[in-house]
Amino acid sequence: DLSGFQKPATVNNTATATFTLDGFEARLREFTANAGNQVEYINEPGGESVEITDRKGSGAVTIIAPPIGGANSKDFFGLAKAGSAHAIQIAHTSPGGGAGRTVTLAYPAAQFQNPRYGEDRSRYTLAMDLNIKPNLGKDDFSITTS
Repeated sequence: DLSGFQKPATVNNTATATFTLDGFEARLREFTANAGNQVEYINEPGGESVEITDRKGSGAVTIIAPPIGGANSKDFFGLAKAGSAHAIQIAHTSPGGGAGRTVTLAYPAAQFQNPRYGEDRSRYTLAMDLNIKPNLGKDDFSITTS
């Protein structure tokens, strides 16, 4: 019985009001992420378990390319070259809003890799691969509701 489920909100400017890469409010075209968990079933004398034995988070993002220079610009090529890790955050609100209707997905430490320009509907885009790292040995990502 699925009668208790809410109709999901479409990803758009109203429902998905927040998408940031390293604090930069980007116009999102596409986002994918893979936890990259290696899951092992272990059955040995003294115990049986299912354990995550390795993780290699990855993903990709495509945004409308920010302007080069000026107040609303970001040098993603420089960030990729530096190899440093940066935060990614997406907040999405279900219809009607209110308590418990906003889900925030946060990646505290992602490296931008292989930035490249493209085109979508006569607009310049910027696509980048993501290397999602554990945040100082903690969670690779978090999901919160508010």
